[in-house]
Amino acid sequence: MTVPGGLLAEEGTYHWSMSISDGDSSSSEVGKCEFAVDHTAPDAPVVSSTDYPNDDGVAIPAGGVGQTGVFTFDANGTEDVDHYLWSVTEEENDDPQARVDAEGLGGNAAVRWTPALGGPQTMFVRSVDRAGNRSDIVRYRIFVRAGEPLVEKLEGHWQLDGDLADHSSHNRDLIAVGEPQLTADGYDGGAVRLDGASSRLYYAGPVLDTSTSFSVSAWAKASAAGGYQTVLSQNGQRTSGFQLQLTTLGEWALVMFGEDVDGGGAEHARIRSPEPASMDVWTHLLGVYDHGAGELRLYVDGRLVVERDYTSTWTATGDLQIGAAQWKGNQVDLFDGVIDDVRVYQRVIVPSEAELLANHAVLRAHYPLDEGTGTVATDRVTGAVAELAGSAAWESEQHTAVIVGETEDGGYGEVTAPQPGIRTDRSYTVAAWVRLDDPGEGQNRTAVSVDGARFSPFMLQYRENVKKWCFLVSLGADIESGLWVPSEHEPEFGRWVHLTGVHDFARQETRIYVNGSFSAMRTGAVGWNGDGELVLGGARWIGQDVDPWNGAVRNVRVYSGVLSDQTIGQLPLQS
Repeated sequence: MTVPGGLLAEEGTYHWSMSISDGDSSSSEVGKCEFAVDHTAPDAPVVSSTDYPNDDGVAIPAGGVGQTGVFTFDANGTEDVDHYLWSVTEEENDDPQARVDAEGLGGNAAVRWTPALGGPQTMFVRSVDRAGNRSDIVRYRIFVRAGEPLVEKLEGHWQLDGDLADHSSHNRDLIAVGEPQLTADGYDGGAVRLDGASSRLYYAGPVLDTSTSFSVSAWAKASAAGGYQTVLSQNGQRTSGFQLQLTTLGEWALVMFGEDVDGGGAEHARIRSPEPASMDVWTHLLGVYDHGAGELRLYVDGRLVVERDYTSTWTATGDLQIGAAQWKGNQVDLFDGVIDDVRVYQRVIVPSEAELLANHAVLRAHYPLDEGTGTVATDRVTGAVAELAGSAAWESEQHTAVIVGETEDGGYGEVTAPQPGIRTDRSYTVAAWVRLDDPGEGQNRTAVSVDGARFSPFMLQYRENVKKWCFLVSLGADIESGLWVPSEHEPEFGRWVHLTGVHDFARQETRIYVNGSFSAMRTGAVGWNGDGELVLGGARWIGQDVDPWNGAVRNVRVYSGVLSDQTIGQLPLQS
């Protein structure tokens, strides 16, 4: 039945019933129902939070990035409030859409929110009554206290550089079980090698409250897949509160269990990486439980790879373990491989911090090229030796450097060095001082590359078709294509220029810097791992040696990870 418009204009309670008539007689009435007409908007709600307080409209600096806060919405005396709509933004105006139901008609509601940014922000909230009427929007000012990334709520940090000391402020030194090798080579410095049979590390007692937001991270290098292997966990009474692990199928995973009982209860909230783990390769793992959002997240090498809904209902009160887990009260799933730089936080690590962890830059090779004589140059990091070949020769004019590439008499020279210890399918940074004396006509010129059977995985170069400095990332070992990033800076020939190329796996960005300043960026290059030699003075394309440089090169640095813009800006000053 449709009620004609305007018939029920007055607010109030209406009763209705109906009967059927054939013209002679009628049925008895049925229904005898009632409904209310309500055009009155509810009063604006009252918003409060002890985690992110507000004093008479003025936000008090509190909390921090990744630190979940609870906010309460009060119906402010309106008895028929059904739900609330809310949002948080840095903007001055917003139309909130996220819904949270009141605790009964006219009741309060509570939401959890985890800031991903510091500084001033605004929560927008309105009440909605059972008739769908909406209140005015309340603006609740928030000021997320600024702090150093990766410092706030750090509950434990074990660098594992030959010892088991905690480098956070909590002095939670680890205890070794079995015979772990404490002097293994790490991603950065030392690490601990575990045998997958009896060796593990632990801290006696809980470190994290697993019923609320927390994050756990580590560098891991697995020796082989087979059976569950745990990088990091925390014991309950009978089962782990969480496990950061390698699965039987060779996937990285994060799992939490519904109950602290044998078998973990009915719910096993496991999220798995979509790509299999690479064996014997350093991989950064980050597991996040966001209690405010009710989500589990897994990051691999700084990139969010999987998430799912989950809400923890219990806290694990036992030991924190590195290299093992708990199941049915026993220590199981021992890790076979190497673990480095373990960190645990009692808060959410946000995406920008995940990138910082995974992009931690480590200098893998540094060739100053300042020897000035002979046919070799030395890597100041590893002691490896690079060889001058062909017409490559020293010059000692304004700077000591190596002349490489094409020469006037038709010769060709280059410097080759051992692979610098980076994976070109992950994040890396390459930097060098270069001088291009003459680009010539119709010719690309490459100063620094890594060799490949058919293609160089990257080239730091001058590109003739755009007449710019360029950082090129090829797209596959057998793919005749690349993503190249031309600089915004105009090249200067016959003068020294400092070039830096960055491949940022976590952000899927490729960037070029000129004389320490950001110049250009493109997105979408995946990259591939080339394990050839470091080459100064040329590159490889379709199986041919190409793009000979025509000038000099000096002070070449290669890093795993990504240098910050500030650090890149300092590189030209260090040469």
